[in-house]
Amino acid sequence: MIKFFRKFRQKLLSENKFSKYLIYAIGEIILVVIGILIALGINNNNQYKKNRKIEFTVLQKMTDDLKKDSLSFSNLLAREMAFDKDIDSIYLWLDEQNESNLFKIVPKMESLGSSSIFYPNTGTYDEATSSGLFNNIINDSLRSEIFDYYRSVLNNKNDIVTNHYQMNQIVPELSNIIFGSRQVTQMVTGWDNPNLETLTINSLYKNYKFYKILVWRKANSGYLIGNWSELQEKSLKLQENIKAELASRKK
Repeated sequence: MIKFFRKFRQKLLSENKFSKYLIYAIGEIILVVIGILIALGINNNNQYKKNRKIEFTVLQKMTDDLKKDSLSFSNLLAREMAFDKDIDSIYLWLDEQNESNLFKIVPKMESLGSSSIFYPNTGTYDEATSSGLFNNIINDSLRSEIFDYYRSVLNNKNDIVTNHYQMNQIVPELSNIIFGSRQVTQMVTGWDNPNLETLTINSLYKNYKFYKILVWRKANSGYLIGNWSELQEKSLKLQENIKAELASRKK
């Protein structure tokens, strides 16, 4: 075919039919351009399909990470709500001024000293960020929502601050009250020191440090529950939007 067009072009030139040759040359250029555009179109279409597959994989894997986050939030919230309930019970038992309530309070002391930190699942996010795979997510709104969620959980200093206060303030104070009592010392070491304070409902009721622990632990509990509930809501909403985006790709 190429040989035919070459001979045809040479014939036009030899016969001095320049105008016809010019028309032929322009037509030949147009054909070449059309061929290039078709090739580019096919290549762009293949690249588009490839990018959509990458996007689908990233969003699927991210959904799995978000589901793990939601489960972690549910477990943390259930645990912290139980602690919060224990604190309310301790308040109530102290207020009743019944010494038999001491046996109810002591087992609940663990709730006062416990704390938790939420650790997000960021494997897919980290990989997509470092490799530039986020550029394959064509929905700008969804991409912004993803960045907003992970910015929130990764910059979540609240758990760290609360845990630091818990470990460095509440736990030491609580240990002094409990392990400094006559009964616990005798139970742990076998020594009965009459100079140590006997742990009673009345002594706890009058101990301002113990009430300080209750107040701070109650405040921390409410703060954590509110923070985790907000982050869980963001996680669930993002999961729904990713699900909707993936469903739209199948239509």
